[in-house]
Amino acid sequence: MHDALASSVGKTILQQGELFFYYDFTQCQQAFLKACEYYSGDKTQEFYPLQGSLASTDSNQNLGTNTVWLGPLDAKQVLVFISGTHGVEGFCGSAIQQFFLSQLTEDLMPKDTAILMIHSLNPWGMQWARRCDASGIDLNRNFVDYQHVEMLDPEYEGILSTLMNSQDRYQEMQNQSEKWGQQSFDRIFSGGQYVHKWAPFFGGQSPAHGRNVIEAVIERYDLPNRNTMVIDLHTGLGPWAFGELISDHPVNSHGNQQAKDIFGAAIANAHEGASFSVPKVGLLDYCFHDYMTEKGFFLTLEFGSYGSAALFEVLLSDHVYWRDNQPYSLNEAGYQFYRERMIEHFCPKDSIWQQAVLFKAWQVFDRLILSIKS
Repeated sequence: MHDALASSVGKTILQQGELFFYYDFTQCQQAFLKACEYYSGDKTQEFYPLQGSLASTDSNQNLGTNTVWLGPLDAKQVLVFISGTHGVEGFCGSAIQQFFLSQLTEDLMPKDTAILMIHSLNPWGMQWARRCDASGIDLNRNFVDYQHVEMLDPEYEGILSTLMNSQDRYQEMQNQSEKWGQQSFDRIFSGGQYVHKWAPFFGGQSPAHGRNVIEAVIERYDLPNRNTMVIDLHTGLGPWAFGELISDHPVNSHGNQQAKDIFGAAIANAHEGASFSVPKVGLLDYCFHDYMTEKGFFLTLEFGSYGSAALFEVLLSDHVYWRDNQPYSLNEAGYQFYRERMIEHFCPKDSIWQQAVLFKAWQVFDRLILSIKS
């Protein structure tokens, strides 16, 4: 990282880092759009509104996904940063995007390169502090061929039943992890299921809003014919404030190798068992992998918080609450309890955590920029 810029970035993070974090969709959206104004070069902005009846209710007005393309429209190389694939995780992802935009100048941009920011891919989930969308769909399990997907891991039903009948779900999560081994348990429980709409990791039965947006953006900017490097911003999995660069590319693929050429040993490939994540079905990654045969890569930048057992317990409790209740207002008391639990796990209101996240994200951004310039 350039010394002068690194000093400026570090100072900004320490003194103002908390100011980039908001815990309301509208505030995040407005702050993101305001941050886009900082960039004085060429830019193209678009809005993809959430469709359907839910979008028109009082609590869901103006929900949608914003995109901004910074730089020449004919750029051969594109850096893509995505926030809010998992709704509530978008509070942190939005903060990172706002911070990048606050520091970005035309001088910093490499030649023949553009940056594409996709803000809040799951806006309903971000609005209601949920990981899924209004139909219970986990967008990061939604990119499948529904005619050929395995509907459910055979062991999922038993684990779900055991957890639901437990008086102490957090302890039972730990018990199940010990029984199966952490990676096997994670794969069975979180790998993706297409049966129980109310339960975690439901991949849906048709394309969700975010999938439609991604497919439209790929076509709109002709991404298959560019060297596209994607960073999907996530939180909640892994140790406190640890930022892991996760590759779900096949181990011997071009995409995995290109990512390792830039980030070296920092790349953790889920298929090698080297990541806190495990191989999953229907990932957003796969939509990009389809055309990344000779150039480009897709990485998840995942920031940890309270660990896997806490993640699964908080998430399952949220799904059970929504199965048994349908909050009619963002201010409903019962809903507020679960909202705050979700926010605390996926975007802790701790200044040290927030500072660590912004600095690690900037290191990744800076390494990408330097790799292109060199």
